[in-house]
Amino acid sequence: MDNCITFQPVQNHVVIGDDSTIDFSKYYHFIPMPDLRAFANAGFPFSRMADLSQTITVMPKTPNEAQMETLLNTVGFIGAQTGFPAINLTVTDDGSTIQGKDADIMIIGGIPDKLKDDKQIGPAGAGDRKAG
Repeated sequence: MDNCITFQPVQNHVVIGDDSTIDFSKYYHFIPMPDLRAFANAGFPFSRMADLSQTITVMPKTPNEAQMETLLNTVGFIGAQTGFPAINLTVTDDGSTIQGKDADIMIIGGIPDKLKDDKQIGPAGAGDRKAG
């Protein structure tokens, strides 16, 4: 029996530029973000990784009782949704450490001064940030 051998006559190579965008809006599993409904129902996007290993939470250096309660209630809620404890959540008081990170960012309290001009940082549920 002869083996079927396949090959490509031309090597495929694709490069996507740093300033490019990809539109997944018609993709079946696409959710425009921020989406408070997805967060309220399932803790998404933070619940993508059950242990919260892709989540960084920025808290004030000296959080007040309400801020601590918000953190613990939120993390407990996400754990209840995933069925797993948040054992790999990163919590920091230095907002500059999140710049350039490929992570889901949760800010409890005010937006750090270093991030106030960042167009990607805004309150959850702020809606679509597209111009128009």
